[in-house]
Amino acid sequence: MLLCFALFETAKPLDFRKRGLSLSGFRNFGISFVAALVLLGGVAYWAMGLLANMFDPNNDQNNAPDWQDTQKWEDPDATAGLTPIKSGRSFNMVIIGTDYDPKIYNDYQKPENWGYEKLFLKRKVEATAILFVRFDKESRSIIMSSVPSSTAVMVDHVPMTLGQAYGYKGAEYVKDTVSALTGMTVDFSFVFSGRDFAEFTKTRLLDHRFTVPFDLTTGTDKGLAAQTFTKGQVLTSSDDLYTLIHHDDYDLLEIDKQFSLMRSIFLQTLKKITVTNNPTMYYNSFIAGMETNMTAEDVTQLIEVLYTLPLYIDATEDATTVKVIDLYKLGSFSKDLTFTPDYTATRGAFESYKK
Repeated sequence: MLLCFALFETAKPLDFRKRGLSLSGFRNFGISFVAALVLLGGVAYWAMGLLANMFDPNNDQNNAPDWQDTQKWEDPDATAGLTPIKSGRSFNMVIIGTDYDPKIYNDYQKPENWGYEKLFLKRKVEATAILFVRFDKESRSIIMSSVPSSTAVMVDHVPMTLGQAYGYKGAEYVKDTVSALTGMTVDFSFVFSGRDFAEFTKTRLLDHRFTVPFDLTTGTDKGLAAQTFTKGQVLTSSDDLYTLIHHDDYDLLEIDKQFSLMRSIFLQTLKKITVTNNPTMYYNSFIAGMETNMTAEDVTQLIEVLYTLPLYIDATEDATTVKVIDLYKLGSFSKDLTFTPDYTATRGAFESYKK
């Protein structure tokens, strides 16, 4: 201890001036340094508090203003568990079956040797079956409605049935009338006779079999032999199929059978032509041979809807819904089975499909 004290006494004081640094300058530097530390510490504390507040999920001020608020769009079909149909659109068609049969009737044209002095009454072709069909892309459904061929209309101030009007005005008139009844635009029309359809099934379809939907015994009123069919019977002959669909002698209590027969044959045929989603092959194989205003371009545009909806009928997933609108119940029948529609009711039945 004494030694240390002696050394302290003999030691010379430090000379800050010789080193170029005054005591007051050193003191000022120290004060500035400490002040800087305090200032930076305060800024850092404020910044950390601001960041914590910004990321606090409970802070309502973090919500975006109304003009920045966005919602994720969800496809209605996807929400309902359905796979959306990406291309094409919904569309409507009318299918017209006629009684044209030159094998049985030979009076559609005047014979060449017919004398001018003799009166000749040319047979008019009638529409005996009329079916409205909607392919609804949005609801993944096929909607069908049979239109009575006995629907009362006025042609050039002459009252007649819609089926008779076909012989005078053609398919376009029937299409326009169906459009007026349903309140829906009819995009396409298809016309075929029973003979034409029987030939189509034999030459164009890979599967020629059709299942009879109900018991029926046909008559001989159209030059065909009477024949009895049973529900569930499978027809392999085009002649048998022709006899079945050519029969139209139904009374009022059986009127739904007539309508349900065409719906059944249509759906069975639709499934049989759903074998390709190649639009060129689809058109050339099936549409080109029909009397229709549907073009190859139409098929190209609509092929996904045309192919997908029939394919998924009766499927376990993404199933196509088949709906029937009984238009014949929206009006009244007279004793001769002429149907007078209630246009307000018939249009109202299709209202949900117009949106």
